[in-house]
Amino acid sequence: MKPFRIYTLILLILSLPAVAQQRTDKDYSDYISDAQENALLFRGRRALQYDSKYNGHPFWSREEYISGTVSYNGREYYDVLMNIDAHTQELLVKKDEIASAIRLEREYVSALTIGETSYVNLILKGVDKAEEGFYEVLKDGSQPVYRRVAKVYIEPPLPIHEGDLGYPVSSFNPRYYDYFEKRTALFTVKDGRLRKIGRSKASKLAGYEIR
Repeated sequence: MKPFRIYTLILLILSLPAVAQQRTDKDYSDYISDAQENALLFRGRRALQYDSKYNGHPFWSREEYISGTVSYNGREYYDVLMNIDAHTQELLVKKDEIASAIRLEREYVSALTIGETSYVNLILKGVDKAEEGFYEVLKDGSQPVYRRVAKVYIEPPLPIHEGDLGYPVSSFNPRYYDYFEKRTALFTVKDGRLRKIGRSKASKLAGYEIR
């Protein structure tokens, strides 16, 4: 091997630790930057606490917080634990499993994905007649199909059965009369206006049976 090549090889080997250190420092810097940006999500108000005794729950579908992506105030945030309070129509986020839930300002949440389910804030998309809160995207495109879930707090004079809730729960106490009732509606958008449709029409537009 020629002396010039040997000298070049030695310089390359000596420079490797410095390059690795630079990459490590950059990765750490990027991590800290991302952590600081994500911290902005957790500076809001604490989620509403329901102190009364009731059956069911106020969440859109499941009680668990699921990791997902949210577009908030013009920025994308990834791997965020989220759930939707369908009673208040607010998006709730958690820093980790044991942290308290924080409610985001609804007018800054344009879209989100929890697990594999996507939701959109149709008011921010300029859709006429859209209500505050979120709509589940069942089909996108020129003839979209959306589902809206609302949880209404009911105080009945008589006790109810677990089957009356209309959705699965982790526990049920027959001594509690009050409960969250699930109300579901399906929509499409025509001429820029939100229009309520039936299940048959929604299934036809979506191209699959909607239950």
